[in-house]
Amino acid sequence: MLNSSISMVLQGGIIVDHSQQKYQIFISYRRDGSDAHARVFYEKLKDKGYTVFLDFESLFSGGFEPNIMNAIDDCDDFILLLPKDGFSRCNDENDLLRKEIHQAIIMKKNIIPIFIGGFVMPNKKDLPDDICIITEKNWFACTMEYFDAVFEKLLRNLVSIPKDECLYSMINCVKEKTLTIQHEYFKKWVYIKLNSFLSENESFFNGTNWTNPHSEQTFGIEGIGYTKKSIKAITSVSDYWEDTFTVEYLNRQAELVKDGILISRIFVLDKPYDANAMRQMKYQYDLGIKVFYIEKGDAFINPEWLTEDYLIQDDTLLVQIYCASHKYESQEKNEMITMDPTKVSLKIERYQRILERSTLFRPSDCIK
Repeated sequence: MLNSSISMVLQGGIIVDHSQQKYQIFISYRRDGSDAHARVFYEKLKDKGYTVFLDFESLFSGGFEPNIMNAIDDCDDFILLLPKDGFSRCNDENDLLRKEIHQAIIMKKNIIPIFIGGFVMPNKKDLPDDICIITEKNWFACTMEYFDAVFEKLLRNLVSIPKDECLYSMINCVKEKTLTIQHEYFKKWVYIKLNSFLSENESFFNGTNWTNPHSEQTFGIEGIGYTKKSIKAITSVSDYWEDTFTVEYLNRQAELVKDGILISRIFVLDKPYDANAMRQMKYQYDLGIKVFYIEKGDAFINPEWLTEDYLIQDDTLLVQIYCASHKYESQEKNEMITMDPTKVSLKIERYQRILERSTLFRPSDCIK
């Protein structure tokens, strides 16, 4: 589907779909000598937006060793932390570090050895055949004194891309700018301004946004492109399907239908049925949208339910349209976009109740 391509990246000639990955980076280490470094790398990489496997943080259930091997198979990058005498037990076939390295080699992972505490790479002939190729990998040494420089070098050697790269870049930018302020007076006001911003936008961070349907920030055409499974919609305004916006909007929905997205729309109609509304239902029917209709005077439905326009995306996001018509530039209220589970579940239940009383549209229903 088109929307899934957002998370697909070309790496080494192979398309990797990061949206389906559980982990991007695997950290392999010896508990005696590199566990502290492992935890620091783990936290720093997570702060940058990567999904990272570290055994004492990431293992919850199932077999210990199978879960570790599955995590290596899943990742793109394999970070190998080698303390002094890190290979001392690798002649043992059951040594877990040896097994992890071997798995990373046969799965062709991007292996990044990092030397800790004076580790020296042995000669290739002194290592078991199944891991001796590790001596040919590019490596660099790490000390806590120069950790930041080492971490930046590590980031440049990763093939993984943070899940929310733009978001984390923005957060880091704010963090860096804030930390550059030295004067206590301005520090105070920066904190006040940031706290005020967070407070004023609390509903947005909780998953609710108010916007104008005609603005660039509207859910509209771009928003429906993120749909993965279904769109449920109800419209009580039958005359706004004439403008350019809604034509493009429907064309985008037709593309989604071709990609397997299930789209259904209930039209709420006055009787006698308007000929333009019937033609619009036919048009959407031909696009592959499942079309239903119901009369505004239905005695079994709360009449207030039949004066609304809303859309439910993947049963998790609600777009409530308050304006009288898309084609009108002025309106009393803005459009509400929310993931509030209470609001979404209420609208899903309402939609189902209306659907039960609706009629499935067929081309023969059109007024001649």
